[in-house]
Amino acid sequence: MLDVREESGVVILTFTKERLDASVAGDFKEKFNSQMRDQEQKYVLDLSRVSFIDSTGLGAIVACLKAVTGNGTLVLAGVHGAAQDLFKLTRLNSVFRMFDSVDEALA
Repeated sequence: MLDVREESGVVILTFTKERLDASVAGDFKEKFNSQMRDQEQKYVLDLSRVSFIDSTGLGAIVACLKAVTGNGTLVLAGVHGAAQDLFKLTRLNSVFRMFDSVDEALA
């Protein structure tokens, strides 16, 4: 569900499912939290494979942002289609730094 790699000192977490909804949101938060480090860290959450996010999934992403705040940064990459529309509708696109791709987020 969550592939993790590190590049240039940044932890890149790629969500591998097409839907981030109530059925996987809890597991997603747990897996994200297990990747957090004690020292300040930069994280990129790659959502390029995600075509649908429900309110529970959105809440899980917000919870991840709150968990990182004060001990690093979290940016989103690859948000598109209906998922991008949801971020705009909820105005969370002004809360999260969003990039078109992981490469752009790393630059």
